[in-house]
Amino acid sequence: MISTLRIAAVSLAVGALTFGLGARHGLVPAALCGLLYGWGSGGVLMSLWALTAAAVRDRGKSSGATATFGLLTFSTKVALALSAFGIGEFLTLGDYRTDAGGRLLALMTAAPLIGATACLGLSVFILPPALARDRKPAPRSTAPQIG
Repeated sequence: MISTLRIAAVSLAVGALTFGLGARHGLVPAALCGLLYGWGSGGVLMSLWALTAAAVRDRGKSSGATATFGLLTFSTKVALALSAFGIGEFLTLGDYRTDAGGRLLALMTAAPLIGATACLGLSVFILPPALARDRKPAPRSTAPQIG
């Protein structure tokens, strides 16, 4: 699952970068870049939920699944609210309808790129040791070995 998160994060980063470059070249390139961005974004979100479910499963029944999923939901909602607030504040800085400097496009490129980089960093440096530490060893079989 971690490899899926890495692939999705890279796809999100590439989609954000290509959107930043391709949006200036017309509707078709922007739509294709948007598809790649959406695929990566959906993959990152699904991977985070799947990794959380796997962590809860590996900890056993008394692990507090409700609290774990509640914390994930809470953190994603707070991040979404802060993001919406930040974008709203950014849009008050100038007339976004005539954004000749490309500030809005830069924000639309940078924000997902930062998120993808953070997910990629988590998947490389934080998640593997944490999952290895939390994983319970497989029960040993008491059945006689044949062969």
